[in-house]
Parts: sequence; structure tokens; C-alpha cells
Amino acid sequence: MVSDIPAHRELVPDPAQRFAPQDAPALAAILEEIVTSPARRAVIREAQAQRLRNFTPSAVTTKIWSPLALKSPAVLRGALPHLALLTPLPPAKSGIADHSAALISALTPLTRLTVFSGRNLSALVHLDRRFDHILSVIGNSQHHTRAYDLALQYGSAALCHDSRLLGLATARGPAAAAQIACRELGRPVSEAEIIAWARDETQREASFLRDLAIAAHPLIFHSPQPAALVRARFCVAAKHLPFAIYRPFPGTLAPSARSAARRALNLPEGEKIIASFGFITAQKGIEVALHAFAQLRSLTPCRLIFVGEATSHVVAYKALAARLGLGDRVVFGEDLATEATYPNHLLAADAALQLREGQPGNISGALQDCVAAGLPGVANQDLADNIFAPGYIARVPDLLNPALIAEALAQTLGRPRDTEAERREYCQTYSMPRYARLLLEAL
Repeated sequence: MVSDIPAHRELVPDPAQRFAPQDAPALAAILEEIVTSPARRAVIREAQAQRLRNFTPSAVTTKIWSPLALKSPAVLRGALPHLALLTPLPPAKSGIADHSAALISALTPLTRLTVFSGRNLSALVHLDRRFDHILSVIGNSQHHTRAYDLALQYGSAALCHDSRLLGLATARGPAAAAQIACRELGRPVSEAEIIAWARDETQREASFLRDLAIAAHPLIFHSPQPAALVRARFCVAAKHLPFAIYRPFPGTLAPSARSAARRALNLPEGEKIIASFGFITAQKGIEVALHAFAQLRSLTPCRLIFVGEATSHVVAYKALAARLGLGDRVVFGEDLATEATYPNHLLAADAALQLREGQPGNISGALQDCVAAGLPGVANQDLADNIFAPGYIARVPDLLNPALIAEALAQTLGRPRDTEAERREYCQTYSMPRYARLLLEAL
């Protein structure tokens, strides 16, 4: 028998077995019934034995966790998380599209994955409650406009490949970009400023990340600098996920393979080849690279090949090469290398040169391709450090200096090519399967 207080009511639900704490006559009547009625006593004992089963460790555990399990993350239910991925995909000419294609392969065994791209991007994705997470892949180009707009309107996780979104912001013209910059900087921003920043990003004041930082949960970057910026400027705790190799080198690195690659590209066997990979744009330090190569040519016979799609700037670069007396020693690729020829260029080269001008936080998939192929090279500090490049990538200051670049290239060309041990370790550490697991943890 128990007094009728809240703590006792769960243990003894039958009101006939409870008494008011100050009611002695009621307690006396209950006790008299138990003493004088064996049948009543047996009923109470059986009921108590049944209730005891509700308070065993296993019963209490089930009672606590069963309601929580209904709302727990999919991984705790032993099920694969259902993930929606919004991203550009090949044949779009975009390194991010290629990265996403490799990521899809790595995510497939770890998730129930639904991919939305191109015309399939719509608000319906964000309104579909089947997904445990929606991940919007965002980059600094017009390829990402629709995914960006939807992420801002509905909110989602965001994987941002760039440390700034000036290119994306100007996809709708400088006036629209000026409004975004105005919200970030808290001051009027003119269209003329936007145009000036686009010409020279070293002068850029706005990151164009504010709206995405507010909408995205979580917001993930591939370099630490933009994560620190949005934390300091917008009070948003963004995450840093180191970039992964998305084009593992497919073949052998044996000397015979290098010779075969040179023959396939019609390159002479004895000539030193320096290759620079990726879109040929103003931000890639092309003019500085040409001046550095002119200095190097006076010391070492070699050729510089830009393996990437030409842009409107190439006419001026060719004219500069001619003024520097480089002639046919510099080759500008007319289009992106094909899947077949790209590995040949990585194999055939003796050194890589990857530069980037602008503010910190840049990522180069092309530089990581060189690392994955064991190709020694030269890169500016920011570009190399942000992919944790191994020792066979020489660093030069971010304030690009032709003399220092030429010196670093000469040293690289003069060293034996002994990169295999570092290459293998790097490829394991920054593999796409490992990246996919870390991405899911971040989500």
C-alpha cells in the first residue's frame, strides 16, 4: 500500500491501493481488507509482480529509446541516409561537375542518393520530406545560379567550392552583384566597383558569401580561409573539409609510360616540358608565368605548354610571348584536354606550374591532379597549402615574382624525379571515398 502522491501513482495505478497521506481511517480499511481476504491479497500480489516487469533494466531502456529512435538520424537506425545532391554534372565544362561525378560514385554505397542537375533543379526538391539532408553544391560560376537561389530561399546544406562568389554574383549583371556586396559591407557599392573587382580580385572587398552563410546549414568549404571569414564577418560556424582527388591517376608512372605519352603528344624525348593545367584565365598568373619562363629559358632549354581551354585573354598572352622572344617555346591549348590526352600531358611533363592571383583560399583541382600523378612542380603558397601538397610541389610567395618562379622551376627540373612514396601516401589520405565519409559526418 502507498500514499497517494505523484511519485507513487506510476508504481501503483490502482486507486484502491492508495490512501491520502493524512487519512488514517482509509488506510485502516485497506489493511483490514488485505488481512481478512486471501483472494484480495492474491490479486494485489499478481498485479505487483506484473508491474515489476515494467521496471527491469531492459524495459526501462526500451521505454526511453523507442520514442527517440523514431526521430533519430538514419545512421542510428541502421539505415542509409537519404541524401539529395544538387550539382552540375558533365558534360558541363566545370571542374566542380567532374568533382561531383566522382563524389557520386563514392557516396553511392554510403547513402540512398538522389541527384538533381540542370533542368531537374526545382523547389520540389526542398519540399520533399523524404530526404534526411539536401546538399547544394555551389561554385563561382553561372552553372550554380539555380541551386544557389533555391538554397537561399529554402535553406539547405551547402558545399561551396570557392572562397568568393563574385563570378556567380555577376551572372545577373553588376547591379545585382552590387546589392549583394552592399548587404555584406554595410555601405553603398557601385557597379563600377564590381567591374573593377572583377578585373582585379586583389582589390575585392566583398566575399559575396553573406547570403549563403545565413541560409546554409551547415556551410562547408574546401579551404580554411573562407570558413574563418564567414565566422568573423557573419558569425557563422562554417566547416572545413579538405579537398579530395577526383581524378585518380589511371595508369602506370613507369619511364616507359612517360616515353609513350610523349610519342602520343608528338613531343621530343629529350626536351624539358613544363605544363600548366586548367582554364587559361587572367587569375592564373599567365603573364607572370611567361616572364618567369623567359628567364628560365636563358638557363635551361625547355618548353611551356598550357593544357586547358583558351579564353579571350589568349590573344594578348600570345602577343606577350612573342615580345619576350619565346616563339614556339610556348603552346596554348585550344580546348580542354580529352580524357585520353589529359593523363598523357601529366605523364609527359617534367614539371608543373600552377599559379593563382587574388585573395587567399583558392583550391586547384589541376594542382591536385599533378600531385596524384607524382608530377613535381611549382605553385604559389596559398594554392599548395590549401590542398596540403607534398614536398615535391615547391612553394613560391603569393605575391608572384618571375625571378623566384624561374629559380624554383630550375631547381625542380634539376632534381631526380623521386615522388612515389609521398604520392602514394597523399593519394590514400585525400581519396574520394574517405572524403565522402567525412562529408557525411559533416552533414
